[in-house]
Amino acid sequence: MATEAVPVTVEVLTKALQNAAPPWYSSGSFSAFFGVFLGGLIGFVGNWYLKRMDRNFWLQQKRLEWKWQCYSQLAENFGELHSLIVEEARISNRISNQAGGELLLNERNRIRTSIRERAELCRRYGSIARIVVPAEVRTFLTSFADRWNEAHGDAMAQGRAAWEAWNGILDHARVDLLNAEREDRPDSSEQTT
Repeated sequence: MATEAVPVTVEVLTKALQNAAPPWYSSGSFSAFFGVFLGGLIGFVGNWYLKRMDRNFWLQQKRLEWKWQCYSQLAENFGELHSLIVEEARISNRISNQAGGELLLNERNRIRTSIRERAELCRRYGSIARIVVPAEVRTFLTSFADRWNEAHGDAMAQGRAAWEAWNGILDHARVDLLNAEREDRPDSSEQTT
């Protein structure tokens, strides 16, 4: 004997629960307690999730701000470092070609002080950047520091290292911050300081 199919509606489910549920389930106090408990649980889990999402969003925003700051400071200081080295080399050539006036010597000393300051800023921001930049950028910064230290005051070698670092950090910043493609750069030996 085939049974007749009953469409499943809210009314049918309510009757089935009332018939199958124990007597304490359908009491008003249990329904009130269950409603309060369920509402509190949903509120607690919802608040926890929203706070976690808000904190993660805040951390992502801060990390992006730190990246922008580090990349921009590194690009500015590497560029200035290269320009100062070129300027110092020109003044040194003028001093060696001429009898070198006091003004040129003072200017060269001022530029050398600026070079040391910019190199220090590059080192500081490079150290800070290591917290937020990808591994390939950390490797790039380390290779710049190695080339800089190996130059031991050789203006040509340090100028080349600063030029490569300046263009390299700009390239890494575009890739990391803007998801741009890497640029093909001419061989650094073609760059003259």
